[in-house]
Amino acid sequence: MSLAHVGRCDAVIIDTPGHDSALAQAGHAYADVLVTPINDSLIDLDVLAHVDPERQAILKPSHFAERVWKAKQARAKRDGGSIDWVVVRNRLGQLDARNKKLMARLINDLAKRIGFRVADGIHERVIYRELFLDGLTAEDLAMLADRKEITMSHVAARQEIRNLMRALGLPAVLDTGLVSRA
Repeated sequence: MSLAHVGRCDAVIIDTPGHDSALAQAGHAYADVLVTPINDSLIDLDVLAHVDPERQAILKPSHFAERVWKAKQARAKRDGGSIDWVVVRNRLGQLDARNKKLMARLINDLAKRIGFRVADGIHERVIYRELFLDGLTAEDLAMLADRKEITMSHVAARQEIRNLMRALGLPAVLDTGLVSRA
């Protein structure tokens, strides 16, 4: 980005490490929106909360959830601002399986308890693996459409990306499937 464009962006995305670090703490402290992606699995839910396996209920928030809570408090104290915390469920299965229902119930219970929004992310789709092998992303779908290589799987993947971006409040997606870059 040239200096002429400094200060002219709709969003800045900072991808911090998954472990506690100075970079993660700084990113959390100044974030307007904090996105926590988790795979739709009880193993990954452990990042957010401790779960009683017998009762299938949340026992208490995890160390990560407590760290986010502290960042939210610090932000409010520092400048009166707030952090919109969004937990994104990724690798969702296409079927309405028992685990998917359990995860939805536990995450929604936890969201009410500690204050985050829940958004569906990326489903488990073969198309994402195929795009990766070609060095492409869902943003490259316009190029595939130009070459008449687009399928219904591509369209579904593009719609998932659009829905996720909308849920996160990110810039609009053009009809081509590309992120707007004004």
